[in-house]
Amino acid sequence: MKSFSYTYIFAAVIAALVGYAIFDENQSEKATQAQAEAEKIFAVTANDAVLISVTRPSETMVIKHEKGQWSLSEPLVDEIEAEAGTAYSESMANEKATPVFKEKKGDINWANYNLSPPGAAIEITKSDGGKISFSVSKMAAFDGSYFIRRGDELLLGSTGWARVLEKGSNQLRSKKVLRQSGTITKIRIENSLPENKDKFTLVRNEDKTWRVAEAPALEIDAEKVQSYIDN
Repeated sequence: MKSFSYTYIFAAVIAALVGYAIFDENQSEKATQAQAEAEKIFAVTANDAVLISVTRPSETMVIKHEKGQWSLSEPLVDEIEAEAGTAYSESMANEKATPVFKEKKGDINWANYNLSPPGAAIEITKSDGGKISFSVSKMAAFDGSYFIRRGDELLLGSTGWARVLEKGSNQLRSKKVLRQSGTITKIRIENSLPENKDKFTLVRNEDKTWRVAEAPALEIDAEKVQSYIDN
């Protein structure tokens, strides 16, 4: 009987140890997640940002987020492809940084950290009207990381901040040639290449078929025309 008792006791101890290990692992995961959140520069999701102003030595860029669409308002007014705008805002929202000093330091010579002037001064306006401001050093440290100034606090950011510094209005603006919405009903094509000299006009019929204005009897593949427009 004693051997059975020892077996039950041993099993109970093992179960308790396994349970504690699982509990401890869950607590560690929660602590790690909390620490990761605490290391983010600002607690704002990419979709919660309605205005992002980035002032760099070369330009001041302002992008807006309205009704799920990103657009440029400075230094020029232009469209931004949705994927590019979201990726840019998320690159800032997901980047992390850690304090350089454990205790609050007095006067900091920001020039020593390439933050006076900075490489980029960023201001984010949230949907509730609140604003978040911080600066990124104009040069990377020896290991490729960047210094961040948030108020009077000095932080050390990852190498990912290089992408924020490199992105300007020319990189974000839409590259699409056809910007206007609506249905295309006529296309005039003039080719002057030596191997393909041709001039003709494609016209869309009411039944969504297409014809060549200069040769109405010529049969046209509507799918190929649509593919041509999409491309």
